[in-house]
Amino acid sequence: MTSTTAPVERPADDLATPAPTPAPWTTAQLIGFRLLVSLGGGLLVLSVWGSLLLAPVLAPVQTLFGRLGALLTGSTYEVITSTATGDTVSIWQYHFGWAVTALVITVVWSLLDRRRGDYRALGGLLWQAGRIALAVGMIYYGLGKAIPSQFVFMQLPTYALQPAGDISRMNMLWGFMGASDGYSVVTGLVELISGLLLLSRRTWILGALGAIVSMTQVVLMDTFYNVPVKFLAFEFLVIAVAMLAPQWINLVRVVFGRAAGPAPRSGAPPARTGPGCAAPASPSPRSPCSR
Repeated sequence: MTSTTAPVERPADDLATPAPTPAPWTTAQLIGFRLLVSLGGGLLVLSVWGSLLLAPVLAPVQTLFGRLGALLTGSTYEVITSTATGDTVSIWQYHFGWAVTALVITVVWSLLDRRRGDYRALGGLLWQAGRIALAVGMIYYGLGKAIPSQFVFMQLPTYALQPAGDISRMNMLWGFMGASDGYSVVTGLVELISGLLLLSRRTWILGALGAIVSMTQVVLMDTFYNVPVKFLAFEFLVIAVAMLAPQWINLVRVVFGRAAGPAPRSGAPPARTGPGCAAPASPSPRSPCSR
Protein backbone atom coordinates (compact mmCIF):
# COMPACT_ATOMS: atom_id res chain seq x y z
CA MET A 1 0.00 0.00 0.00
CA THR A 2 1.42 3.30 -0.98
CA SER A 3 0.58 6.78 0.12
CA THR A 4 1.06 10.03 -1.63
CA THR A 5 1.89 13.32 -0.03
CA ALA A 6 1.01 16.68 -1.45
CA PRO A 7 3.98 18.78 -2.61
CA VAL A 8 5.12 21.39 -0.12
CA GLU A 9 4.73 24.90 -1.44
CA ARG A 10 7.32 27.48 -0.55
CA PRO A 11 6.12 30.63 1.16
CA ALA A 12 5.73 33.59 -1.09
CA ASP A 13 8.46 35.47 0.79
CA ASP A 14 10.99 32.77 -0.10
CA LEU A 15 10.36 32.98 -3.82
CA ALA A 16 13.14 34.70 -5.72
CA THR A 17 12.17 38.07 -7.08
CA PRO A 18 13.89 39.41 -10.15
CA ALA A 19 16.00 42.50 -9.75
CA PRO A 20 14.30 45.71 -10.84
CA THR A 21 15.08 46.81 -14.37
CA PRO A 22 17.26 49.95 -14.38
CA ALA A 23 15.59 53.02 -15.80
CA PRO A 24 16.72 54.01 -19.31
CA TRP A 25 18.97 57.03 -19.63
CA THR A 26 17.69 60.37 -20.83
CA THR A 27 18.70 61.76 -24.21
CA ALA A 28 21.06 64.22 -22.53
CA GLN A 29 22.73 61.41 -20.56
CA LEU A 30 23.17 59.30 -23.69
CA ILE A 31 24.70 62.14 -25.69
CA GLY A 32 26.90 63.19 -22.77
CA PHE A 33 28.18 59.66 -22.31
CA ARG A 34 28.94 59.28 -26.03
CA LEU A 35 30.97 62.49 -25.86
CA LEU A 36 32.72 61.26 -22.70
CA VAL A 37 33.72 57.99 -24.36
CA SER A 38 34.74 59.65 -27.62
CA LEU A 39 36.73 62.51 -26.10
CA GLY A 40 37.87 61.05 -22.78
CA GLY A 41 38.41 57.50 -24.01
CA GLY A 42 40.41 58.73 -26.99
CA LEU A 43 42.63 60.99 -24.88
CA LEU A 44 43.05 58.16 -22.38
CA VAL A 45 44.68 56.17 -25.17
CA LEU A 46 46.41 58.95 -27.11
CA SER A 47 47.68 61.08 -24.24
CA VAL A 48 47.97 58.87 -21.15
CA TRP A 49 49.03 55.61 -22.74
CA GLY A 50 50.75 57.54 -25.53
CA SER A 51 52.98 59.20 -22.93
CA LEU A 52 53.71 55.99 -21.02
CA LEU A 53 54.18 52.47 -22.37
CA LEU A 54 52.71 52.86 -25.85
CA ALA A 55 54.54 56.00 -26.97
CA PRO A 56 56.36 54.37 -29.96
CA VAL A 57 53.16 52.71 -31.19
CA LEU A 58 50.85 55.72 -30.82
CA ALA A 59 53.28 58.35 -32.15
CA PRO A 60 51.99 58.03 -35.77
CA VAL A 61 48.39 58.38 -34.56
CA GLN A 62 49.30 61.45 -32.51
CA THR A 63 50.98 62.86 -35.61
CA LEU A 64 47.80 62.36 -37.65
CA PHE A 65 45.63 64.29 -35.20
CA GLY A 66 48.39 66.84 -34.66
CA ARG A 67 48.36 67.65 -38.37
CA LEU A 68 44.56 67.88 -38.26
CA GLY A 69 44.76 70.27 -35.30
CA ALA A 70 47.34 72.40 -37.11
CA LEU A 71 45.14 72.51 -40.21
CA LEU A 72 42.03 73.52 -38.25
CA THR A 73 43.84 76.21 -36.27
CA GLY A 74 45.88 77.52 -39.18
CA SER A 75 49.13 76.99 -37.29
CA THR A 76 52.40 75.44 -38.39
CA TYR A 77 52.58 71.76 -37.54
CA GLU A 78 55.16 70.92 -34.89
CA VAL A 79 56.70 67.47 -34.77
CA ILE A 80 55.82 65.48 -31.65
CA THR A 81 58.90 64.37 -29.74
CA SER A 82 59.11 61.29 -27.52
CA THR A 83 59.50 63.47 -24.41
CA ALA A 84 56.62 65.84 -25.16
CA THR A 85 54.07 65.45 -22.36
CA GLY A 86 52.70 68.96 -22.10
CA ASP A 87 52.90 72.64 -23.00
CA THR A 88 54.44 72.17 -26.46
CA VAL A 89 52.54 73.28 -29.55
CA SER A 90 52.43 69.68 -30.77
CA ILE A 91 50.52 68.60 -27.64
CA TRP A 92 47.93 71.33 -28.11
CA GLN A 93 47.59 70.46 -31.78
CA TYR A 94 46.82 66.76 -31.39
CA HIS A 95 44.55 67.42 -28.40
CA PHE A 96 42.55 69.90 -30.48
CA GLY A 97 42.55 67.60 -33.50
CA TRP A 98 41.15 64.75 -31.45
CA ALA A 99 38.59 67.00 -29.71
CA VAL A 100 37.10 67.97 -33.08
CA THR A 101 37.17 64.33 -34.20
CA ALA A 102 35.41 63.29 -30.97
CA LEU A 103 32.61 65.78 -31.62
CA VAL A 104 32.09 64.32 -35.10
CA ILE A 105 32.10 60.78 -33.69
CA THR A 106 29.53 61.79 -31.06
CA VAL A 107 27.18 63.24 -33.69
CA VAL A 108 27.45 60.21 -35.98
CA TRP A 109 27.13 57.80 -33.04
CA SER A 110 23.99 59.59 -31.80
CA LEU A 111 22.38 59.39 -35.24
CA LEU A 112 23.16 55.70 -35.75
CA ASP A 113 22.39 54.45 -32.23
CA ARG A 114 19.21 56.30 -31.28
CA ARG A 115 17.41 53.28 -29.82
CA ARG A 116 19.97 52.50 -27.13
CA GLY A 117 18.60 52.72 -23.59
CA ASP A 118 21.91 52.95 -21.71
CA TYR A 119 25.64 52.25 -21.92
CA ARG A 120 26.24 50.78 -18.48
CA ALA A 121 28.45 47.95 -19.75
CA LEU A 122 30.56 50.32 -21.84
CA GLY A 123 30.77 52.69 -18.87
CA GLY A 124 32.18 49.87 -16.75
CA LEU A 125 34.81 49.15 -19.40
CA LEU A 126 35.83 52.82 -19.58
CA TRP A 127 36.06 52.93 -15.77
CA GLN A 128 38.33 49.90 -15.72
CA ALA A 129 40.56 51.32 -18.47
CA GLY A 130 40.91 54.61 -16.58
CA ARG A 131 41.73 52.82 -13.33
CA ILE A 132 44.51 50.75 -14.91
CA ALA A 133 45.95 53.73 -16.82
CA LEU A 134 46.01 55.88 -13.67
CA ALA A 135 47.58 53.06 -11.65
CA VAL A 136 50.36 52.56 -14.23
CA GLY A 137 51.05 56.31 -14.38
CA MET A 138 51.20 56.67 -10.59
CA ILE A 139 53.52 53.67 -10.26
CA TYR A 140 55.76 54.85 -13.11
CA TYR A 141 56.27 58.38 -11.81
CA GLY A 142 56.25 57.27 -8.17
CA LEU A 143 59.22 54.96 -8.77
CA GLY A 144 61.18 57.88 -10.26
CA LYS A 145 60.93 59.68 -6.92
CA ALA A 146 60.92 56.75 -4.50
CA ILE A 147 64.20 55.64 -6.09
CA PRO A 148 65.87 59.09 -6.16
CA SER A 149 66.65 59.53 -9.84
CA GLN A 150 64.27 62.09 -11.31
CA PHE A 151 66.04 65.15 -9.86
CA VAL A 152 69.60 63.85 -9.53
CA PHE A 153 70.91 65.78 -12.56
CA MET A 154 70.57 69.01 -10.58
CA GLN A 155 73.62 67.93 -8.56
CA LEU A 156 75.84 68.19 -11.66
CA PRO A 157 78.23 71.17 -11.64
CA THR A 158 76.55 72.63 -14.73
CA TYR A 159 73.44 73.29 -12.64
CA ALA A 160 74.82 73.43 -9.12
CA LEU A 161 77.25 76.32 -9.89
CA GLN A 162 74.67 78.61 -11.55
CA PRO A 163 73.92 81.95 -9.87
CA ALA A 164 70.53 81.82 -8.21
CA GLY A 165 69.22 84.66 -10.37
CA ASP A 166 69.99 82.73 -13.54
CA ILE A 167 68.11 79.57 -12.56
CA SER A 168 64.76 79.02 -14.24
CA ARG A 169 61.72 78.34 -12.10
CA MET A 170 61.64 74.72 -13.27
CA ASN A 171 65.29 74.14 -12.36
CA MET A 172 64.68 75.90 -9.05
CA LEU A 173 61.93 73.37 -8.31
CA TRP A 174 64.13 70.48 -9.48
CA GLY A 175 66.94 71.68 -7.24
CA PHE A 176 64.54 71.98 -4.29
CA MET A 177 63.25 68.45 -4.82
CA GLY A 178 66.72 67.02 -5.42
CA ALA A 179 68.24 68.71 -2.38
CA SER A 180 66.46 66.29 -0.03
CA ASP A 181 66.32 62.62 -0.97
CA GLY A 182 64.00 62.03 1.98
CA TYR A 183 61.35 64.43 0.73
CA SER A 184 61.61 63.03 -2.79
CA VAL A 185 61.25 59.47 -1.51
CA VAL A 186 58.17 60.31 0.58
CA THR A 187 56.39 62.05 -2.29
CA GLY A 188 57.30 59.16 -4.56
CA LEU A 189 55.97 56.61 -2.08
CA VAL A 190 52.62 58.43 -1.94
CA GLU A 191 52.31 58.12 -5.72
CA LEU A 192 53.63 54.55 -5.79
CA ILE A 193 51.36 53.28 -3.01
CA SER A 194 48.37 55.06 -4.54
CA GLY A 195 49.06 53.31 -7.83
CA LEU A 196 49.35 49.92 -6.16
CA LEU A 197 46.10 50.48 -4.24
CA LEU A 198 44.35 51.31 -7.51
CA LEU A 199 45.14 47.84 -8.84
CA SER A 200 42.86 46.17 -6.28
CA ARG A 201 39.07 46.33 -6.40
CA ARG A 202 39.05 46.41 -2.58
CA THR A 203 41.41 49.38 -2.13
CA TRP A 204 40.93 51.46 -5.27
CA ILE A 205 39.06 54.22 -3.42
CA LEU A 206 42.07 54.85 -1.17
CA GLY A 207 44.29 54.79 -4.24
CA ALA A 208 42.12 57.32 -6.06
CA LEU A 209 42.08 59.64 -3.02
CA GLY A 210 45.87 59.38 -2.78
CA ALA A 211 46.16 60.12 -6.49
CA ILE A 212 43.99 63.24 -6.10
CA VAL A 213 46.16 64.53 -3.24
CA SER A 214 49.48 63.88 -4.97
CA MET A 215 48.37 65.00 -8.44
CA THR A 216 46.88 68.23 -7.06
CA GLN A 217 50.30 69.05 -5.63
CA VAL A 218 52.01 68.11 -8.90
CA VAL A 219 49.61 70.21 -11.00
CA LEU A 220 50.15 73.23 -8.75
CA MET A 221 53.93 72.89 -8.84
CA ASP A 222 53.99 72.29 -12.60
CA THR A 223 51.75 75.30 -13.16
CA PHE A 224 53.47 77.85 -10.95
CA TYR A 225 57.03 76.62 -11.58
CA ASN A 226 56.40 76.33 -15.34
CA VAL A 227 57.22 72.64 -15.64
CA PRO A 228 56.24 71.46 -19.16
CA VAL A 229 54.24 68.38 -18.14
CA LYS A 230 51.00 70.11 -17.14
CA PHE A 231 48.78 68.24 -19.59
CA LEU A 232 49.60 64.75 -18.36
CA ALA A 233 49.49 65.65 -14.66
CA PHE A 234 46.14 67.39 -15.12
CA GLU A 235 44.75 64.39 -17.02
CA PHE A 236 45.81 62.08 -14.19
CA LEU A 237 43.96 64.35 -11.75
CA VAL A 238 40.83 64.40 -13.93
CA ILE A 239 40.83 60.59 -14.18
CA ALA A 240 41.10 60.23 -10.38
CA VAL A 241 38.27 62.71 -9.75
CA ALA A 242 36.05 61.13 -12.43
CA MET A 243 36.61 57.63 -11.03
CA LEU A 244 35.37 58.75 -7.63
CA ALA A 245 32.37 60.66 -9.00
CA PRO A 246 29.80 57.99 -7.97
CA GLN A 247 31.35 57.86 -4.49
CA TRP A 248 31.50 61.58 -3.68
CA ILE A 249 28.10 61.73 -1.95
CA ASN A 250 29.01 58.88 0.40
CA LEU A 251 32.47 60.34 1.05
CA VAL A 252 30.94 63.71 1.99
CA ARG A 253 28.48 61.95 4.30
CA VAL A 254 31.30 60.12 6.05
CA VAL A 255 33.31 63.34 6.48
CA PHE A 256 30.34 64.95 8.24
CA GLY A 257 29.75 61.89 10.41
CA ARG A 258 26.64 60.66 8.62
CA ALA A 259 25.90 57.10 7.53
CA ALA A 260 26.89 56.29 3.98
CA GLY A 261 24.26 55.13 1.53
CA PRO A 262 24.43 52.09 -0.77
CA ALA A 263 27.78 51.81 -2.51
CA PRO A 264 27.65 52.29 -6.30
CA ARG A 265 28.97 49.43 -8.40
CA SER A 266 31.76 51.59 -9.91
CA GLY A 267 32.20 49.60 -13.08
CA ALA A 268 31.58 46.16 -11.57
CA PRO A 269 29.78 43.73 -13.88
CA PRO A 270 26.05 43.55 -13.21
CA ALA A 271 24.66 40.53 -11.43
CA ARG A 272 22.82 37.95 -13.51
CA THR A 273 19.07 38.01 -13.37
CA GLY A 274 16.48 35.58 -14.56
CA PRO A 275 14.26 32.72 -13.39
CA GLY A 276 15.36 31.55 -9.97
CA CYS A 277 17.99 34.25 -9.64
CA ALA A 278 17.46 36.41 -6.61
CA ALA A 279 19.56 39.35 -5.63
CA PRO A 280 21.03 38.31 -2.25
CA ALA A 281 23.32 40.63 -0.38
CA SER A 282 26.18 38.11 -0.52
CA PRO A 283 25.67 35.60 -3.38
CA SER A 284 27.25 32.19 -2.89
CA PRO A 285 30.30 31.49 -5.06
CA ARG A 286 28.57 28.29 -6.22
CA SER A 287 25.33 30.02 -7.13
CA PRO A 288 24.56 30.00 -10.89
CA CYS A 289 23.37 33.59 -10.47
CA SER A 290 26.74 34.92 -9.25
CA ARG A 291 29.81 35.76 -11.23
